[in-house]
Amino acid sequence: MLKIVKVYLAVKRRIQPGDKMAGRHGNKGVISKINPIEDMPYDENGTPVDIVLNPLGVPSRMNIGQILETHLGMAAKGIGDKINAMLKQQQEVAKLREFIQRAYDLGADVRQKVDLSTFSDEEVMRLAENLRKGMPIATPVFDGAKEARN
Repeated sequence: MLKIVKVYLAVKRRIQPGDKMAGRHGNKGVISKINPIEDMPYDENGTPVDIVLNPLGVPSRMNIGQILETHLGMAAKGIGDKINAMLKQQQEVAKLREFIQRAYDLGADVRQKVDLSTFSDEEVMRLAENLRKGMPIATPVFDGAKEARN
């Protein structure tokens, strides 16, 4: 035998009750029920939630990362909602540029600064269209703040 070949096989299928899921903060659980979207809880705007977790699982495991990630996601969506409203009101490109620049400046790492003054009006409008549903958060799984960072 000259070489060994290892083959890993993954099967894509729909989730079903009994499947196990895990989040990036070590939270894990088993799917107990899958509801149709019309039976899911919804917020004040009528937007249904994607997943319902047992609230007792967070404090008992002292897993605050879940809560912080949820709040960050809600903030990113709020920025997208504001951009969407500005687009519907046909705000000036300068106002859109200023708002998006402020949003990027608040969360940007020094190495990832974005300067929208170099963007044309068309590029700013295209960026605003892409941000309508929220700002993407570019954090790889398992990557967080390091102790060595000052």
